[in-house]
Amino acid sequence: MQSIENKIILSINNQGERWAFSKDDFFDLGTDESIIKALYRLNKAGTLRYIFDGIYDMPKFSKLLNQQLSPDMEEVVLAIARKNKWVISPTGNFALNILGLSTQVPGRMIYLSSGSSCSYEYKNQTIQFIQAPLIEIDFKLYESKLLVQAINALGKEHRIDNDQIKLLSQKFSSAQKKQILEDTERTYKWIHEIIVEVCSYK
Repeated sequence: MQSIENKIILSINNQGERWAFSKDDFFDLGTDESIIKALYRLNKAGTLRYIFDGIYDMPKFSKLLNQQLSPDMEEVVLAIARKNKWVISPTGNFALNILGLSTQVPGRMIYLSSGSSCSYEYKNQTIQFIQAPLIEIDFKLYESKLLVQAINALGKEHRIDNDQIKLLSQKFSSAQKKQILEDTERTYKWIHEIIVEVCSYK
């Protein structure tokens, strides 16, 4: 019979490199107690790396740098959200940067969350979660979250101009636009009106 440690390693390998996780990601492999003990043993053996607050990854070694790579912090953010069953979304400034409406790069990783506001520190990196209403963040598509937060960051009183509408429209395919329109129907009316402009721009 395959040990629970081997089952965990197999499950991690199936997720791809630099995946971060907590015990809750292996609920189907055994009891809470058995999984916690297996993670402890794998961490003690150096197979896994404990990051913080019950979050682990499988460390990767860079031959080029001749050192162990740091955790993928975006994967860490996703692991925290899964562990706490939070809905999360990039903040407006982050969304503006990704979509090309701003060159300002946020100095810390800040996400909107359905959970309580809190922050985590890992070496010189800060991850911050800010509680937000579900109407702003509860969308199926990552693209929807980006678009809603970018528009929200610009503000209701600072309406997006035609050049920005064109720029945003070019970021998404026709199929994505159709999905975004359906996905964002329940957001604020003024935001959805701008999304309709973006998705119908010719």
